[in-house]
Amino acid sequence: MVERSRPRGSEAGLLRFRGRGDCSVEEMRELLRVVDESYHSIARVELAAYEAVAALRVFEEYGPPRLWRAAASWGLGAPQLSPSAIAADRLIVHRVVLRSPGFWEFLGTLNPLEVIRKYLNDRHERRKDREYREGAERRRLEIENALGELEVVKEMRHLEERYGSDAVPPGIRQRVWAAEVREPLEQLGDFEENDMIDGGSAISGRELPEAGDLG
Repeated sequence: MVERSRPRGSEAGLLRFRGRGDCSVEEMRELLRVVDESYHSIARVELAAYEAVAALRVFEEYGPPRLWRAAASWGLGAPQLSPSAIAADRLIVHRVVLRSPGFWEFLGTLNPLEVIRKYLNDRHERRKDREYREGAERRRLEIENALGELEVVKEMRHLEERYGSDAVPPGIRQRVWAAEVREPLEQLGDFEENDMIDGGSAISGRELPEAGDLG
């Protein structure tokens, strides 16, 4: 039996971005793999983050913040998910138009799709900035900003604002979560560098406009 465990407030949504159709079978296969890995890595980080924040809320009610770091040594800083846990619905290729330009449209759980959309939009806006393109720190911040779309990240920020960042175990901070999703997202960004997709066109939501309205 498969355990289905999803963050609260998660719901179905769509992601669409433009892409060119004159690509090889290998390129197409790799694009789909990277989109899928990005989606599921974000979803699993979100689920683990909710479990960690829920544990902190318990300590907020019953123990002073100075004990939170000690709680990390009990496993609070790195929640263990069941291998069978499903953090998000299966990602579906919803619609594809293979011309130049065409588009890719995916159906799945909305929260991770919105993080991917934010990441692609931000990377597109800054890709002409040579300093940004060459700065590892700036690329890390780009991923952290994208994860800021998740409500659980906003909740963690509220805890840090209230009690100070030193009260929060280091294993459940935004920077650590960003490291967990960095590899697939940066691989996805490489497809824009190669002009196979257009990150600036990425949109997400419960419903999307007709593809012809993208401009």
